[in-house]
Amino acid sequence: MDRPLRRRRARPGGGGGRSFHPAGGGGEGAAGIDWQLLSIEAISPQRITPACLHFSQPVDNCGGCQTQHMDLAASLKWKEERLLTTLSRTGMDLPPPTLFQVAPKTRRRAKFALVRQGKQWQMGFRERRSHRMIPLKECWVVHPDLFAGAVQLRESALRLFPKEVKEVEAFFTLTDSGLDLDLTGLQETDLSREA
Repeated sequence: MDRPLRRRRARPGGGGGRSFHPAGGGGEGAAGIDWQLLSIEAISPQRITPACLHFSQPVDNCGGCQTQHMDLAASLKWKEERLLTTLSRTGMDLPPPTLFQVAPKTRRRAKFALVRQGKQWQMGFRERRSHRMIPLKECWVVHPDLFAGAVQLRESALRLFPKEVKEVEAFFTLTDSGLDLDLTGLQETDLSREA
């Protein structure tokens, strides 16, 4: 069965042959059709090598970044098109936005998932359109101090959280005075029992 499929991370001028398997396995294709890339026929000149080791993984992709594989001009153009399309739906007459790219590793807020797996805790982001947590080894978006705080929380989780707690969402904000942390998924007694 051959038919067009919009897929993430495809750029104009890039393409590939695809085989489709209508297994209903929850792939990104229409009606849950899984697909497999057979070959790349052309590589877009706008494509660059993503910096993050998680970005290009076919299975364990954290789902956080969408344009690491695009050069800066292509990335800004893609974001501008999405923003203008969204703004046009409001019916308001707005001036065109001025877009800019922030430097890598500067985001000061992030929500991490912590999941107990046996006698260890894993920390990462939720996979795109999923509740599945992808363990992270690095992140090219968040500030290094924020990522280090999330790693420290993961390393302390066995001591901090009782055995009954299986998942925690951790909202970190890096402020001028340090890290703020808001935990969800805990009962009030979960931490008081450990005190």
